[in-house]
Amino acid sequence: MLGQRSMAQDPSLNNLVHPEGYDPAELGTFGHVEERGQGPVPMILIPGGGFGWEVFESFMQRHQDDFTMYAVTLAGMGGTAAPPMPPQGTSYGERTWITGALEALKSLIRQRELDRPVVAGHFLEGAHVALEMAIRHPDMIRSAVILGGSAKFANPQYEAYTLEQRIRYYDTQMAPNWFKTVTLKTWNDNNFPASSYSNQAQVAERLYEQVSKGPLQIYVRYLLEFWSGDPTLEFGSIEVPVLVLMPSFSEQYLKEMDAPWLDHYFVVSWKGAEANPLIGRTAIPDAHIFVWLDNPQAVDEAIAGFLAKKE
Repeated sequence: MLGQRSMAQDPSLNNLVHPEGYDPAELGTFGHVEERGQGPVPMILIPGGGFGWEVFESFMQRHQDDFTMYAVTLAGMGGTAAPPMPPQGTSYGERTWITGALEALKSLIRQRELDRPVVAGHFLEGAHVALEMAIRHPDMIRSAVILGGSAKFANPQYEAYTLEQRIRYYDTQMAPNWFKTVTLKTWNDNNFPASSYSNQAQVAERLYEQVSKGPLQIYVRYLLEFWSGDPTLEFGSIEVPVLVLMPSFSEQYLKEMDAPWLDHYFVVSWKGAEANPLIGRTAIPDAHIFVWLDNPQAVDEAIAGFLAKKE
C-alpha cells in the first residue's frame, strides 16, 4: 500500500534558474566521456534520468571485446555542471539542453573519428538524444538502440492536444505554477519510484539513492524539454535501424504501485513505431527500466541479433 504523496510547494524556491553564483558548463558539451573496450564496433551510451555514465559499468565490462564504447554523462547529470539556463522567456519547446546534448554527440563522433557508431540511449533524455540523432543525422550512425527508454510523454489526458498546445501549457502553466516551487520531497514522491528502476530491490535502492537528492533545477529543465518533444511524429522518416528494448512491468506491479503511467512512458509511447520496418521493439522479460541490469542475457542477445542482421 502506497503512502500519501506530498504535494507541498515552497514559494521561496525557484527551480527554473541556477542558484546564484552557479558555474555552468559550456552548452554543447558532455559532463564526462568514459572510454572502454577494444571491439570493432563503436558504441556511444547515453544515460538519462539524472544518471551518469557509471550506470553502464557492468554493460561495458561484458562487452570489452565486442565494442569500443564511449559512455557519456549529459551535462548537469551525475553531479556534473549543467549548461547555462536559457534566457528568461525561452520556450521549453526550443529544447535548448537536449539540442546541446545532440551537438555534443556530433562533436564526439567527429573528434574521435568514429565510423558510424551505434548510439544507445536510456530513460527519457538519453532516448531522445539517440532518436534525434537517428532522425536528424542518419549518415553519422549505423543504428540506434533504446535501452528502457521512452519515445514521448504519453499521458492520455493530453492526447487531444497538439504538441504546440502542450508546450504552451508547460511554458505558461506547469513551469511557473508547479515546477518553479516544487519541493524535493514532492518531486521524489511524484517521480519514478525506486522499484521502477529495477526489479532487484538492492539495485533499485542504490539507483534511487543516486538521483533522489536533486538538483531540482537540472531535473526540471531536462524533464520539461523531454515533455516538449515528440519524435514519434517523425518515426516515418527514420532511415537507420532502431531497436527498442522495453521493460516488462507486470499488471500486478502497475496496480500495486498505482502507476499505469509507467506503462505509458515505456511501452505505450512506442505505439505506431511498427509502421516503419526499420524500428523493432522487444520487451525484455523480468526487467524494469534498467533492462541491462535486470536481464543482461536477454539484452545482450537482442543487441547481438539486431546488429548481426544489419551488417
